[in-house]
Amino acid sequence: MVELACGLKELGHKVTICCLNSLGPLANEAASRGTEVVCLNKKSKYDIRVIFKLIRLLRQRNIDVLQTFLFGADLWGRLAGRLVGVKVLLTSNRSGGIHYEKKELWFERMLWPLADGIISNTNIGRIRLTQFIGIPENKTYFVPNGYNLDKFNALSERGAVRRELNLKNDCFLAVITGSIKPVKNHQMLVKAAAMAIEKKKNIFFLVVGQGVAEKEIRELVKESGLMNNFRFLGQRLDVPNLLAASNVGLLTSKWEGFSNSILEYMATGLPVVATDVGGVRDLITPDKTGYLVPSDDAPAMAQKLLELFNDPIKSRAMGQAGKEWVQANCDFMQLARKTENIYREIYNLKANKK
Repeated sequence: MVELACGLKELGHKVTICCLNSLGPLANEAASRGTEVVCLNKKSKYDIRVIFKLIRLLRQRNIDVLQTFLFGADLWGRLAGRLVGVKVLLTSNRSGGIHYEKKELWFERMLWPLADGIISNTNIGRIRLTQFIGIPENKTYFVPNGYNLDKFNALSERGAVRRELNLKNDCFLAVITGSIKPVKNHQMLVKAAAMAIEKKKNIFFLVVGQGVAEKEIRELVKESGLMNNFRFLGQRLDVPNLLAASNVGLLTSKWEGFSNSILEYMATGLPVVATDVGGVRDLITPDKTGYLVPSDDAPAMAQKLLELFNDPIKSRAMGQAGKEWVQANCDFMQLARKTENIYREIYNLKANKK
């Protein structure tokens, strides 16, 4: 959302980001890049008072286009937007609704007609909006995430990062980033790592992130006798540098929408080995920018890791192809232009009906 807001601002639009609950770290990034950020301090999930604050904000800022992200914003934003009469009202859905609770799904099916359209960041998510929620296909749009790719250009020297982590320059380093929670299936990572390390002792693994399953995964690594080959780094602010020090990026999720982790791997020039789930196929071209393996198939992931270990020329070629694809398709200004085109399309359609 921050990248979209900043991109739209560069295209000449006046943009305001409204946080319903509280300000997070991304609010500071948006503000530092010149985008206005407002917080409404919603007290609970169904705090109805927030709708009056939102109506006031929409009127004060004379908002023409309202786009919402996540369930709470979708719920209150659609109601407030229609009451105020914004010219274009869009919501965003990342999973097609398959993770909604029953009450959330009921609200979604009741209230989606208030919006002019819904944007998904994956093709599979767009399809599920129709199949799972019942939204007509002509009301759905696919726009992949965009990224400020500049942060992946000025990176630290690989050796410095490896020295910090007590790793040799000639080791083969695999990295996985993101929350450590059940859906991310780090158990598969540990199983694949054990199989790969059995063949090649010089393979090491970085686990970047935190989450509710972290203790369990650490214990599994310890029980498997793999602690010397793993580095648990927690939350890091220097992820691009960690990726630049690595040889391959991994994803083991049971479900994934648009994977920012994969996008970051590819932007850094890493080949990717990922589970073939959700929107992953929107990012990876099999055998060109990476490998896809079945969900929970640790032997297949270990095999692909070893293939990349044994063929550094192919590994580098895949990484370069992925980097070029990201630069051509996922720059944040492309996100902004594609989204702006949807705004204009909806505005013109509504204007022609009057």
